[in-house]
Amino acid sequence: MFHKEEMSIDFSTEKIREEIVGIMKEILESKNKILNKKLEKILYPIEVDIQKRITNLSFKEGSWFRPAHNIFVPLSMISICKYDNYSRDLVFVAQMHDIGNSLMEIAKTTKGADWENVDKRKKHMELGADLLTEWLSQYKALGKLGISKERIAELSEIVATHDNPYLGMPLKGGEEAKALRCADRTFIMMAGSFYKDLAAYLSDEKYLKKAEKFGVQLSPEEFLKFRLAFFYKNKEDLPEEWDTTLFPLEPDRAGYNEGGRYDEPYTRTGRKIVGELFKRRAKELENLSEIRTTLEFANLFEKGYSTDVNSLINLASR
Repeated sequence: MFHKEEMSIDFSTEKIREEIVGIMKEILESKNKILNKKLEKILYPIEVDIQKRITNLSFKEGSWFRPAHNIFVPLSMISICKYDNYSRDLVFVAQMHDIGNSLMEIAKTTKGADWENVDKRKKHMELGADLLTEWLSQYKALGKLGISKERIAELSEIVATHDNPYLGMPLKGGEEAKALRCADRTFIMMAGSFYKDLAAYLSDEKYLKKAEKFGVQLSPEEFLKFRLAFFYKNKEDLPEEWDTTLFPLEPDRAGYNEGGRYDEPYTRTGRKIVGELFKRRAKELENLSEIRTTLEFANLFEKGYSTDVNSLINLASR
């Protein structure tokens, strides 16, 4: 499907956006099975079983970026648990936190709502928490998982409230809830999510007008600056060797993003992962202006996505 004719990669045109989304979808679908196999090698047996059940549900949902999210977030959580000393059972929460989205599509609930729709945000957390309780209780009853009812309830509460900050409400579950929040949001800056969001925002009049209120026309470069303010409040916290000339931190830009506020990476490992992702996206955008064909974009995107996931696999496997 990749065309070789000369063209300018102009994200502001619908034709180009449709082509780019098609490219990303095709690349992710070609890699997800392989990456899931790599993930399974570092999961515990019950985690492997859960991952397979989640993959089956997300396949039925039909959201092209969901399988990638379901690989990326557990990988981030494994590393956060390992290097920041959190309980390993938080991997269950990372695996299942967004499973409610798949259930909604199957149940025809809020069908057609995008991922920022308020009622979908609330409903997917509720459904996901219920399913986590159901599945972990099943494993407990079968003697496959040594876990208390109280602990299942704690994990369920984290799933039930994990997107609360986007809705103007507090997280519930203390530091463990923050750990999931941190793992979940690492996905925002991976290649699949960054360019997916960029294409979506450029096709949404609400976000185009919102950018104008900040005095800019939305573009890949301006979008990266908005995302920068989403994760960083102070220059001292920026990734090492960050080029503030090309991409300066403007804290007020945080208001552009979902939830309308700065949302910090809560863990040391999460900050490390996000920092590396920001540097990759910045490097890509430096080269983006030189890209003239969709084949060239496909190569750039595939390299970025593969590097993102393989780096996480290496980090989680150490």
